Amino acid sequence: MMSRISSNNLFAHSMLRKMWLYIISLVVLMIAGPGRLLMQIDNLLMWNPSITRRELMANLIYYAQFTNQLNLVIVIAIAVAFAFFSFRYLYSRSKVDLYHSMAIKRKDMYRQIVLSAIIPLVIIRTITFLAILGVFAAKGILVGYTFGMVFTTYILGIIFSLIFFSLTVIAITLTGNILAGGLATLALLSMAEMIFNVYDSYKNFCFETVSYITEFSWIRFLLSPLTAMRSFGVMIEDSIPELIVILVIMVLLYFAAGAAFVVRPSEGYNKAVVYKGLNPVIRILATMIFAMTAGMYVVFVQNTLTQTWYWISFIVAGILVFCLTNSIIYSDFRKSLARLPELAIALVAAAVIAVIFLYDLTGYDRYIPKEDSIESVAVAFESLDTEQSIYEVDKGPEGGSLEYTDSTQYILKHMESDKIKEAINLATIGVSELKPYKSVFDRQQGNAAVPIAKTTYSYGHPDNVQKNCYVIKYKLKSGRSVYRSYNASISATYNDTAAFYDSEEYKNVVNGLDNIIKYGNIGVIRINGLNYSEIGKITGTDVEAFLENYRKDVFDRTLDDMKKEYPIANLSSSGDEKNYEGFYLSGYYIYPCDTNTVDFLKSKGIELEDSHPSVSDLAQTINKITVSVYDEANDGSKQVEYLPGSDDDIINKIISCGIVDQYSYVNSVLREYDSQVSIICNYLNLEGYVNDAYLSIPIKDMPKQVYTDLESAEIMQW
Repeated sequence: MMSRISSNNLFAHSMLRKMWLYIISLVVLMIAGPGRLLMQIDNLLMWNPSITRRELMANLIYYAQFTNQLNLVIVIAIAVAFAFFSFRYLYSRSKVDLYHSMAIKRKDMYRQIVLSAIIPLVIIRTITFLAILGVFAAKGILVGYTFGMVFTTYILGIIFSLIFFSLTVIAITLTGNILAGGLATLALLSMAEMIFNVYDSYKNFCFETVSYITEFSWIRFLLSPLTAMRSFGVMIEDSIPELIVILVIMVLLYFAAGAAFVVRPSEGYNKAVVYKGLNPVIRILATMIFAMTAGMYVVFVQNTLTQTWYWISFIVAGILVFCLTNSIIYSDFRKSLARLPELAIALVAAAVIAVIFLYDLTGYDRYIPKEDSIESVAVAFESLDTEQSIYEVDKGPEGGSLEYTDSTQYILKHMESDKIKEAINLATIGVSELKPYKSVFDRQQGNAAVPIAKTTYSYGHPDNVQKNCYVIKYKLKSGRSVYRSYNASISATYNDTAAFYDSEEYKNVVNGLDNIIKYGNIGVIRINGLNYSEIGKITGTDVEAFLENYRKDVFDRTLDDMKKEYPIANLSSSGDEKNYEGFYLSGYYIYPCDTNTVDFLKSKGIELEDSHPSVSDLAQTINKITVSVYDEANDGSKQVEYLPGSDDDIINKIISCGIVDQYSYVNSVLREYDSQVSIICNYLNLEGYVNDAYLSIPIKDMPKQVYTDLESAEIMQW
């Protein structure tokens, strides 16, 4: 009779037992949710009382999403706690005997216990959801966008709570004590992430052509709930396919946890691992993961580039983890060395995988897709236009706005080109210039040992060769995308680089001007010269006309133009003449070949000379010129000074071939110079203040007198 009564009241009994947990969870969520939002709103208003409603909403997005690590941690912690306190009786002999003596089927018991946790969880998250909506409404920022954002977080919070809950239940049912259960929970929640992190670390270290830009990985999404949780966008409708998949995973894990609970033997409470067949899997997998992790630890953290220390740490870590795992499984340290053949299997298997990476046995760096398998390509030249600030259009609150983004990622995302042969040529050249080392350790040691050329004065790349850095994205006909990154000489890749750079499909994405023109809200465009000082500005209705002219020039500008010419001015922009925020045009330059822009500015009274006006003007206001170089052979610096009056001739020669430092390195990959000399030009600016202009002179253009003077100058040790 007692069993019958207990079974009928199991749901209520389970809820009452965890009431304290529900209250604590509600308090935590209210503090981390609406409480934190209120604090952030007050902070934003305190630092910027004039903040617009759109800006306020945009700033609050982060605090309501799972990109915020605190939100993610809270979801996991609450789900794990609910699961643990719902099923912890499985670790107690007396409670197992009591519960399993009830006149209720295991599957029905599982359902009632789960419901006693999930229903309060949904109620708690619903209360928090309504409270957040109340905060937004009270502050006047509850619109369709913010409601959708909060609703997305609410729904995903429930879904992922159920996923983490089910994984924890599975861990509990597979183990027989709290220590083993905690470790199993940690393993199930993070094992996939650990494996992928090990894979990423080996790939990044071992392969020269690996790119930090990668395609969306469904494997990682499916196997790692942490990755999946961070993958969703602000709105549910942005990730419908992913949402369907994660819902299916949630349901499958619910039934998997139920099946594990139903078949779990009641006597399993006194074992670390309930099923003996899992012991070899746990030992081997743990040993492999931590052995490979330890190998990468000495490489990345300790910066050790020798194979000896890699393999020592690899083997020692593997043995230690194997022994520790055995001690936990058997609850006896004396059995730490049991099953030694499994240790050998784990170390050999891990070593084989490591060797495949270390020696690139798969041919990763040499891989180039076949031409007939490629649908389209995209190329981002990371050594060209690298200073431009690229903005993605964010369809956020109250219309579109600009959101700063990674330029390489933006180009590869939006560009589709049919120049497949040119891309393959670039890849082929990139592969051909890879140094033929046997292993990654040989390559790393070789790179570290390459001496800087012992010219009298040396600057820049160790071998004094400018490298063209580019990332290629192959969109295959199978639907898969492949990314590869290369560093090759500009001379060998110039023609194929020009084919892409001069193309319309490349120009459409590389500068982001169309987005800026449409969503930039630009009120003022400033034309800047030496030291970014303002030469002139465009305001009002002239802004749109200027941008259209500048856009035409950008599309007409070729790689040959940029190779021959240096910029003569740079651009910045802001919302109005007093507000200097929003420099959407940061990193944009005007070249002599930009005739539409130059003529437009001239019509507005802004004159730009065809070659470094700010340099030539300096000759009239020079106080002194300091020429400084680094002497590689003697590991020190040398410098000489020239003064007006006594050194006018040499000053004029320096000025005539000097390049404004801020411009000399713009697209410098196009100019294969050996080295440069740094010039500090002390002058009077237009306001009458003494200022410094930093110039550069390619060493081949440096006046012979300067070279002679430097030779006789004393070495100043650093």
